[in-house]
Amino acid sequence: MEVAMNDLAKKFIVLGLGLAALTEEKARTFYESLIKKGEGALNQDSKFLKDIVENIDKNSKELEDALEKLLKSFAEKMNLVSKDDLKKMEMKIAELESKIDMLKKEFQSEEKQD
Repeated sequence: MEVAMNDLAKKFIVLGLGLAALTEEKARTFYESLIKKGEGALNQDSKFLKDIVENIDKNSKELEDALEKLLKSFAEKMNLVSKDDLKKMEMKIAELESKIDMLKKEFQSEEKQD
């Protein structure tokens, strides 16, 4: 289990570095394309800023999606319980506790009658 944890931790680190490098490369490519546009980009400040914001949003979303997928995979491999699963179990426990209380009352009521 410890070996699997180490491998998984290494994969997290490599993924993080890979995503950072990918984001940096995309930003660099985007920046270089803007430089090639030259004066045109300077005359269109609002478009320039809009392009930058869209590029950042896109890269952030890709990074977020990749990390979310990796974390879900990690949780499954570690047999961790999701919030939804925990909520379902809590509801089931409350339901069972209610049934136990009802059965106790029925049992006590039958004992008093005997």
